[in-house]
This record gives sequence, C-alpha cells and structure tokens, in this order.
Amino acid sequence: AAAAAAEEEEEARRLQAEVVGSASPPLLSVPCRLVRLLSAQPGVLQLHRDAVRFLPDPPCEAEAASVAEDRSSCVEASSVEAARPRCWPLSLLDDVAQRRYLLRRVALELFLASGRSHFLTFEAKETRRRVHARLLSLCPQLQRRGATARWEGRDLLEARHAELVDDWRSWRISNFDYLMQLNTLAGRSYNDLTQYPVVPWVLQDYTSETLDLADPAVYRDLSKPVGALDASRLALFRERYASMPPGDAFMYGTHYSAPAFVAYFLVRQRPELNLHLHAGRFDEPDRLFFSVREAWASVLRSTSDVKELLPHFYCPELHAPPAASFLVNSLRLQLGCRHSGEQVGDVELPPWAGSPHEFASKCRQALESEAVSAALHKWVDLIFGHKQRGAAAVGADNVFCPSAYEGAVELEGLPPDDRRVLELQINEFGQIPLQLFAAPHPRRLPGAASRPLLREEELPAAIAVAAAAAVSAEWGDRDGFESGGAGAGSGGGGGGAALGLEASALSSPRLVRRFDLGATPLTCVVLAEDGETICAAGGAGVRVYCQRRRRMLRRSEVGTAPLTSCAQLRGFDLLCLGSTDAALHLYSVGRGQTVQSLPAGGSVAALALGEAGLLCCSAAGARLHRLVPSGLSAYGDQLSLPAALPPGSGLASAALHPGLPLAAAGALDGGVVLWDLRSGGPPVRTWRHPGGASVSGVAFSAGGVGPCA
Repeated sequence: AAAAAAEEEEEARRLQAEVVGSASPPLLSVPCRLVRLLSAQPGVLQLHRDAVRFLPDPPCEAEAASVAEDRSSCVEASSVEAARPRCWPLSLLDDVAQRRYLLRRVALELFLASGRSHFLTFEAKETRRRVHARLLSLCPQLQRRGATARWEGRDLLEARHAELVDDWRSWRISNFDYLMQLNTLAGRSYNDLTQYPVVPWVLQDYTSETLDLADPAVYRDLSKPVGALDASRLALFRERYASMPPGDAFMYGTHYSAPAFVAYFLVRQRPELNLHLHAGRFDEPDRLFFSVREAWASVLRSTSDVKELLPHFYCPELHAPPAASFLVNSLRLQLGCRHSGEQVGDVELPPWAGSPHEFASKCRQALESEAVSAALHKWVDLIFGHKQRGAAAVGADNVFCPSAYEGAVELEGLPPDDRRVLELQINEFGQIPLQLFAAPHPRRLPGAASRPLLREEELPAAIAVAAAAAVSAEWGDRDGFESGGAGAGSGGGGGGAALGLEASALSSPRLVRRFDLGATPLTCVVLAEDGETICAAGGAGVRVYCQRRRRMLRRSEVGTAPLTSCAQLRGFDLLCLGSTDAALHLYSVGRGQTVQSLPAGGSVAALALGEAGLLCCSAAGARLHRLVPSGLSAYGDQLSLPAALPPGSGLASAALHPGLPLAAAGALDGGVVLWDLRSGGPPVRTWRHPGGASVSGVAFSAGGVGPCA
C-alpha cells in the first residue's frame, strides 16, 4: 500500500508539473470543498484530460495566524499544511461514488487504486452532476465498473444489494466485509466524521478472566439498539418520546455515530480530533476513553451515550505492532489524571485480552461466530434497513433527533443563519445512514461457520487447476523414487492469462475458458475458496477476477519487487504474497491494499498453506508462520526449518501435509526435503530427483511425497 501510494504521489507530481506548464485551460472548473475529517477546505476543482486537480483558496490572515498558534497543539482542521494543491491522475481513479454532505446530496468521493479516497462537496446537486458526468466521459473504466449505479440508478443499486446479500447469506463474504460494504453503499466515509463507518458492539462480557465464545451469554442482543439494552434506562427514553409533540419527538438526544465519539475512541492515535472539538485542549481526563469495560458500562447506563463501535475494534492487523494500535498511547500524550488518581495512558483491556492484538482478534472471532451470524441481520434492520425510520423504528425503540434524518428538513430553502445553525447541529450530532433495505433483512444461512464455504459437490464444473505428472516417494528406508500417479497444483502462464481445466478429466484436460488478466506474465494463480474468484500475481501487481461476473474486480500494486508466490488465507479475504525483496505481504482483496508485511528471511520462492500454518520457502531455508484470526502472527511464532542445501541451490516449491505435522520442499538442485514440524530443526529425510532437475512442484499424496521437475 505504501508503494502504491508513493507511485500515486509521483504520478500526481508529474501530472501537476505538466498541467501547470500547459497553456490549455481545464475542461471543467468549479468551486468545491475538500472534506478532510472535521475540515472542509474551500477551493476549485479542475478536470483535465488526464488528471483531477484541486486548488485550495489561500487562507485569510486571521486563519493563518490561528493555525500558527494551534500547530503545536496538533490541530489539523483548516491548517496551512492541508491547504496545498492536489493532483490525482485519472489513470489511478478506481471508482467514483455520489455522496451526501450535511444531509445534502452534493458530494463525490474519488477512490484511487492505492486504496485511498478523497471527498469533495459542491454548492449544488447540479454541479455535482456535471462533474460526475464529465469524469465518466474521461474515464470509461468507471462505466465498466458500475460507478454510475449510485442512488440515481435505484434499480441497479437494488440489484447490487441483492447480490451482496446473497454473497453474505451464503458465507461467500465475512460479517466484517459485509458491514464494510453496507457502510460504503450507505454513504459512510472515513473522510467525514459525521458519516464515519459504524459497526456494532457484539460482546457484553468485558470482566471475565477468560472468554468463552461458545457461551451465548457473552454476546450482546443485536435485535435492540444500544439505547434499548437496559430496561430501566429505556423507560426514561420512552417517557421522553411520549412527552414530545408528534413530528419533533425522539428517544435519544445523542447518536450511535458522531464526530465526538470517533474522536473519543481515537484520542491516542488522532489527538488533533479531540483537540479540535475542545478548543485546542483535551477533554477532561474522566471523560476520555480509559477502559473497554467502562466504555461498555457507559453505553448501558448513561442517558447521553448510545454509541456503537468503529471498525478498528475488529481489525487485528491495525494493532501490530502494538505501537500502531489506537488503544496504546504510543505518542506519550499527557492526557491527565482522573479523580481516582489514575493516570490516563494506554486503554485498559478486558482481563481475557493480554494485548491489543489479542483483544481485536477475539472481537473479530466473536463477530464471525455462529451466534452473531444468526442475529446480525437484526442489527442491519436497525441501522440500514426497514427499522431505521417510520413506525417500525418507533416499535423498535430506534428514534433519533429529526435533524439526523435526510429529508426531515429542507436546507435549501432556509435563511443563511438558520441553515448555518442546522449544519452545526448535524456536524455535532451525526447523520443516519442512507436506508438500503425497505423490507426485513433475511438471516444468514445457519450452520455454515464450522464447515467449508463450498462442499466438493458444489464446486463449479471448471476450476483453475493445472495438471502435472508427479512421482511418488514412499516414506521408507529407500533413497530412490518409485513411479506414482498424477497430482494437481496451481500455476500461471507467461502471457497473463489464467486457464480453466475440467476437474473431472485431469488425465486428458481440455481448455474450457480463458481469462484475460493483462499483458504482465503471471508467476502464480490461486482459486479462492468461493470457487469463483481468481487471484493472480505478476510483476509487482495483483489482479482479482470474478468468473461469475466475468470482469476484473481489482488491480493493485503490492510493493515494488516482483511477486513470486501467493496463497489465500482460508476464511478471510486475505492473500499472502511472497516477493523477491525478502518480504511476505498480506493483501486484503476487499480493501485493495496491503495490511501487513513481515520479513521472510530471503527472496520468497514458494508458499504452502495448511492446518499447521503458512510454510514460506526461500534460498535460506523455510519458515512456518503461525496463523491467527487476522492472518499471520507477527511476533516470535515462526518455526525455522533449515534446508541444509549445497551452495548455489535453494528451495523452489513447498507443501504441507493436510493431516500430519509434516512439511516438504523441492530444491533447485533436484533435492526434496522433509521436516517434522513437532521437532523443527534440520530435515528428517532428504531425497534427490533422478534427473537432477529443479523440483518446481511438490505435493503430499496418500502414500508419500510427489515432486514435479
């Protein structure tokens, strides 16, 4: 992701210089604002034939002086640093979404191939329409990717909803990925604190020494909004609602997602947000995020606290190393001392979590559990569905301040002063997401969490495999090989195409489909566990293709070094990629970016995934990485497996036994090595291929190890 961002910046600087040096005027120039969390920088948006350019308005003298004073306090909003020209190459534009800003449909969000996005708002909906139409005309790839199917094309959007719901119900995507996609479709954005992505509390036990995820008592009731979880407090909310006139009545004077709550959770990682909300000072120590237990107790008891959570709670990769976690005061901020005498430092975790990474991992396990999967549709009804508003919302005790709902107040017809007051209220209170579903959301198909996503009989007729003749070696006292049967593996072609072969006829395979994945030669191809998605690596890039939709879903760069091998981490949208720069990269297909990188000890030659973990082979030997819920363990859980190879040789292929603690690898000099993972250390057995050719593939069969040279 860092390499992709650097390439994006370099391309932007090149185009910026070309645009500045060109005498040709822009194709379109309109006033707009660039929204960055709490700030909205005014400026001008210019569309050129190969780039989008944002030119900020110069700050007034008073604003510049204020920024100079606040710079030491980390106050970011409207800062001079933020007010710099921006240039985004159209070639790197991956998607465009029509967005709301302050409950008005006047904004666009530009998504780049690096995974970053930029949020722009305009004075009128017509201006947004002109910019959107011109972007589509300049970027045909956006039309092919369905960028027009947003809001205005309601039938297309509902069809997309139906496909997404089906993917979730059939366990083709995880609960977390489903929630993230719903947030995106509903207009939630990491660029706007009033519309920050929202996810639920799913656990309610933050005091036990151990956490038993098989116990239904540890889970929160997802059929109720947070404000209705405590019966005595709910009675007060209902009494308030009954005392108000119809049309103005509400139960909760606060919201489940508001700028103050985002700043509350992220105070250690993004202190400028808290400082901005409190006039350059941190909030009172007793009101800061101190412990998870206290935060949960507050949303159960307080009449002014009904907040849900941020996605960060369910992303273990954001907590490794610990200094990267939003739960750790790695900036050593002076957050003050509470009335109890306790210093506010790192967030106090539940007793069942020994580290931020373990806390987020267990939260993610809970989110993906059978218990949550069986009830998550009820929470979706409250936030994105039919219980969001109207009589169904009243019946579900899910009614918020009217100004939080789109359409409740027409901002366009208000006098400037009244409109400003209402905008400030929206900024402070937050916004209800777009309603995505008008009918009750169907539940997830039960009983699938403990079994594979696809049974063998459900596999499609054509799957991406490659036939290879293999020679079987029995585990005995003989050093030679005996002739054996056929094996199967995965591989890529030199022309950037993935081939589909009939799974039932490996003895005489025939081509059934060819997928064009670009001109770059492929070094590895993996069929994802859904049986439909093909992930291919070539050069330094990853390409993701969906057979059912027959289109490319993602094309991203991962670092700068060539990629040599890949493996999918089962149950996640994560690919593990090996590269020649001695690194392992965990790449999220859904997010389109690298979420973790680990040293591999040498140029990675092959990867193998199994119950024991991930086997990574290089010229220096092999390492077994332990799997954790988020992907790969980053600390001290790597088993070193020396290969004892002669000088000039190196490992070229890898395999893990599906049921026994055994690992095997093939070498460039024709050797095959076998390790016992219980003891680690040197190989327990070595062989040599009769022809001495490089062993490009190795696999376990019922009777031994099969190398392919």
